[in-house]
Amino acid sequence: MTPDTAPERRALADRLQEAGVLAHPKWRAAVEAVPRELFLRPGVFLPADDGHWRPATALGTDPKEWSEIAYRDECEREAKVPPTLLEEWMPAFLAQLAAPGAQVVHAARPDGIQ
Repeated sequence: MTPDTAPERRALADRLQEAGVLAHPKWRAAVEAVPRELFLRPGVFLPADDGHWRPATALGTDPKEWSEIAYRDECEREAKVPPTLLEEWMPAFLAQLAAPGAQVVHAARPDGIQ
């Protein structure tokens, strides 16, 4: 069963609003409404302890950890290999690009290319 991530969505919206990147209340409503974890399937690559990347999948990850992965708003670029296609900083970046009243579509392929 998929856990309810409404609290994580609200927390992400709070962080983005405190950072000043949500220019309009509709942006906050969108962040709170869209379950990000659905866009991470089938999986992502995360930094491993050895400086490389490790795969993580929804099926192979504890649901609480999967939610934490989905609602990060940070960029981890310390790995020794090229960065993955998972970009945790994307919510803040997209919110900064949008002018009040603008419509934005964030399209990503199933393999994570954004």
